[in-house]
Amino acid sequence: MKKGLFKIGAVCVLSTTLTGFVPTFLPNATHAIVSEAAVIGDDYPSTWKNRPLGATYDSWGMATRYCTSFVANRLSRVNKFNINRSGYSWNANMWGSNAKKQGYRVDMNPAVGAVAWWTGMHVAWVAEVNGNQVLIEEYNWNNSGAYHKRWISKNSVSGYIHFKDLSSSSKPSTPAPKPTTPKPIAPKPTTPTTPWKLVASRGVYVVPSNRYVRNEPKKTSRVLATYIKGEKIYYDYKVNYDGKTWISYKSASGTRRYVAIN
Repeated sequence: MKKGLFKIGAVCVLSTTLTGFVPTFLPNATHAIVSEAAVIGDDYPSTWKNRPLGATYDSWGMATRYCTSFVANRLSRVNKFNINRSGYSWNANMWGSNAKKQGYRVDMNPAVGAVAWWTGMHVAWVAEVNGNQVLIEEYNWNNSGAYHKRWISKNSVSGYIHFKDLSSSSKPSTPAPKPTTPKPIAPKPTTPTTPWKLVASRGVYVVPSNRYVRNEPKKTSRVLATYIKGEKIYYDYKVNYDGKTWISYKSASGTRRYVAIN
């Protein structure tokens, strides 16, 4: 039997559950094509997983523990593909249109390693295709901020994004190793090296409207990402500079970020 693609004497029948669609099988029914599963499990980095939901941004500018961050990380680790922001907003509802603008195929044909995308603000990674059933792996399903997998109907999505699908030869046989926790960064000298002064002030800021993340507390500083209305920012310092009040936090890379709050 050819590995990765085979036939079974069954056809999927959908039964709705609280977690999605679960395939059951009828004997002696018509044949359905099955793509071998590539279920990996929760391989999301512990450095982001163990922090509060949306507490920081990942290496691709996605808020951590959200669906977009999980899929961006999975694409990088397993598909060997990295999201190129290209100046676009990468909120979940924009993934399909962004991919099309960048020249990637978006259609209704699922494949292992493709991205399942919903305009209703969700993305997931395709692990298995079984006729009209698709097994997805995802994060923040039902606002849990955690790993989840479920079966869905093939046509229940807005589209499948084919950044770099997995072939049967490239499908991982074992879960990718989880990243190790980086060593603590040695504290820097207390002598100030910037014209602004950081004032210790811990808190949680609920974003009232879209706020830009910058690498310096300056209105002319480069925009790195965007917090959207309703998201939370966990900060540990405040800065008054350039006519603005800024909150500041350290990203997962250890670099300090700034967000103007007035």
